[in-house]
Amino acid sequence: MQRNAMMQQQQGAYLAAQQQAAREEELRRRSMMAEAQRQAEASALREAAERAQAAQEAMAAELASMKQREQDLASGNVSASGLRQFSSPTSKTDVFDKGVYAWTASSLDDSLSDAAIIDALKKRLKYVHTTPSQALASCCQEPSLAANPDAYHDYGVDQSVLIAFAGQLLYNLSEGRAAQLLTNISGGLPIVPVPMFLSLFGQAGGGGGMAQLVKINPVLERHKRGEVERLSDRERKLLTSLREFLFEQHSRMKSMFERCDPDGSGYVSIEEFLKAMQRAGIAFGRGLDRQRDDTISTDEAANILAFFDKDKDGYLQYHEFMTMLQHTKNSVLSQVLTKHEA
Repeated sequence: MQRNAMMQQQQGAYLAAQQQAAREEELRRRSMMAEAQRQAEASALREAAERAQAAQEAMAAELASMKQREQDLASGNVSASGLRQFSSPTSKTDVFDKGVYAWTASSLDDSLSDAAIIDALKKRLKYVHTTPSQALASCCQEPSLAANPDAYHDYGVDQSVLIAFAGQLLYNLSEGRAAQLLTNISGGLPIVPVPMFLSLFGQAGGGGGMAQLVKINPVLERHKRGEVERLSDRERKLLTSLREFLFEQHSRMKSMFERCDPDGSGYVSIEEFLKAMQRAGIAFGRGLDRQRDDTISTDEAANILAFFDKDKDGYLQYHEFMTMLQHTKNSVLSQVLTKHEA
């Protein structure tokens, strides 16, 4: 009996050991399968990543190739046009210096039509009182083009020039849209002759200037003709008072300009500006008359104000005021005294 019990006990232990071994083997098998699956998944992910990278590299290479082909084609088209190119167009011009007081830089949307883009540029040219040929001369760094654009009939306005032309008016125009506009205008080439470009803005040739719509008051005729050659001591003091007065009335002056300039042209006659200030209750003469002796005449006020008219055309432009206001009092007096005592 005792022996049978021992044998049964041994058999039970043997079976238990076999079962334990089987369980351990199953665990090892499952672990190996899980590891193999993880490795397979990792390998698949690596392969997918490699394929994606290869596809991206291939796409980038194709895009670069397409861009190069487009550039080669554009270069070939420009060369095929037979037009000479301006070497170093720039947007940092005197036109830009005027515009920074009027606008902040913005982009012309690629979805705009050619006509809408040209119209936007025309409006800003009008605002800064600049002709298309003057603006083109500035951005191409060719001063003689402003007075005689017909002499540049063998030059072309290409993509870089158009971008600079718009840039000086504080408009950002994309390369693609600039090329498209020029191609549409020329009928196939991304470059147009200077006369054709200027004709888009209504300038058929010759330098010329913008039409002057407001007549000069006789009070300002001496200034217009340049007959006032120097300031009196009294007028120098008045000029100092003027700058102080302009700072005090800055916000109201801007409002005056907007009311005097309903079409947004950016310039008004000196006479009309003085009248508008009077209508608004701004006593310009009294603003200069810090002594309060009521001795400032309209003629004197106009004479002093006229020194802000840099172009000597009898018109005031808002940027002319803003430019003067950026300087110190001494620099303002220095500019005037240097100019009128030379």
